[in-house]
Amino acid sequence: MAKLILIRHGQSLWNAENKFTGWVDVPLGEQGRAEATIASCKLKDYRVRVCFTSMLFRSLETAIAILTEVDDICDGRIPIIKHGADDRDWHG
Repeated sequence: MAKLILIRHGQSLWNAENKFTGWVDVPLGEQGRAEATIASCKLKDYRVRVCFTSMLFRSLETAIAILTEVDDICDGRIPIIKHGADDRDWHG
């Protein structure tokens, strides 16, 4: 059975300063990267086949960290995250 996993990006540099980021492309801070690593460990028993994310750097950084921190999540394959339609889901 398929499962839907929803994850919000980790804490950005502006989140740490209590600023609203909206569409401003602010990267993750140290805590945000640590949160992505923790999420990766919690998801190690799941197999992710498709990952959708916005093109904001903090979202991409969170997704890449989660999908690559624990090799088992993606069966050792490196995911490609692109903007636009493409038939390829994986590289490798």
